[in-house]
Amino acid sequence: MGATQILAHALKPFCAFLRPNGLEDLKTPWRRTHGESLQIARVAELHGTEGENKSALAATSAYQTPHSRKRIRAESRLASVRGSLIFRCVMPAEAAPWTEEELMRFPHDGCKCELVDDELRLSRAGMEHGLIVASLTACIGTHAAGRRFGVVCGSNLGCWMRSGNLRCPDVSYICAARVPRSPKTRQAFFRGAPDLVVEVLAPSDRPVRISEKMEDYFQSGTRLAWVINPAERNALVYGTAEADRLLRVTDTLDGEDVLPGFRLPLAELFAELSFE
Repeated sequence: MGATQILAHALKPFCAFLRPNGLEDLKTPWRRTHGESLQIARVAELHGTEGENKSALAATSAYQTPHSRKRIRAESRLASVRGSLIFRCVMPAEAAPWTEEELMRFPHDGCKCELVDDELRLSRAGMEHGLIVASLTACIGTHAAGRRFGVVCGSNLGCWMRSGNLRCPDVSYICAARVPRSPKTRQAFFRGAPDLVVEVLAPSDRPVRISEKMEDYFQSGTRLAWVINPAERNALVYGTAEADRLLRVTDTLDGEDVLPGFRLPLAELFAELSFE
């Protein structure tokens, strides 16, 4: 069985849009054009035999324009085995931005999905990352709810930045005054950045990406941000788009005037698991 057949078989359970047109290499940015109904195929990773590099192939999607049927090509790149998948496709001369409805319907299969400079960025993380995010969400959420300060959300919350990017912080705290009161409004992405943002670093994260996120957050309403580094067992505290100070494992996260009274020792956050 050839690589095309293997990939098509792997994709079949995940993608209702896969067509028998075969595969193409992807080498161009992935964006959609006005009037097109974009259909996306799920990416599969093929592990090579011993001595071969791992490769990632993407199934060719097809879309229908009002006047003709065309083909697009898509690319997936693996930053690392546990890294981010960045999907790209051909950008026609006249392009329309992604709509919120399209982003809501995008089949991200549980990945964090962000839109940055019209480029979709999907990423997964390991258990250590998930445990720290869950612990912070629970601690901040309990503190905020008990005092009716506001609400806490996880990385499924999309936040529209002033730049037009859609960011999804690992943990978001939004003060009560900024929480939309209408249930219909709360079904949409949040307009602006949370008051407190927490990002937990994954092995594939790069400093330049974190800097870009901080710029977006603080330009859009964030007042305090923590970047947690599990590998180094430390955290960076941001009061602006530039880091203010480094906290080591013996230090404590402080909600300051953004989340009054909240304090969490980093030693507790990085403590070894115990079930006894």
